[in-house]
Amino acid sequence: AAAAASPVDSLCGQIWTVGAEPDLMVDLELESGVRVRLEGELSKALIPLAGVRVCAATEPSTKRIRTVRGFIVTSVGGEPALDGVLVARDSAYFLRTTADGREVPLARILGPMQQEIGKRLWVVVDDSGRVKVAGPIP
Repeated sequence: AAAAASPVDSLCGQIWTVGAEPDLMVDLELESGVRVRLEGELSKALIPLAGVRVCAATEPSTKRIRTVRGFIVTSVGGEPALDGVLVARDSAYFLRTTADGREVPLARILGPMQQEIGKRLWVVVDDSGRVKVAGPIP
């Protein structure tokens, strides 16, 4: 008989790091205030995102520990953020979103972002589509 697939749940909250290098661990603090320990290869990509809010696809490994299967940055500094790959085409910039692959036009990017074309970033934009702040997603 085939083993049943592990249930994958989407958990949303703020990333916290616990401990010190080289044994740094990652917790996700849910809206309820409960913290869930995250593990797995993708959890290491969350370490530089401490303080950022994400929604993570996770599978249970033990009662209080979950394995990360994927994640999307949802807000930074209390402001909604987009998560995607920076695309340049015809003198214009777009963010191809991680969630659904749609291309969101960016009216203006920050100078350092020129080196990030083709890479995954989080961005916070103003109402006119200008990037206010951005950062890399490992």
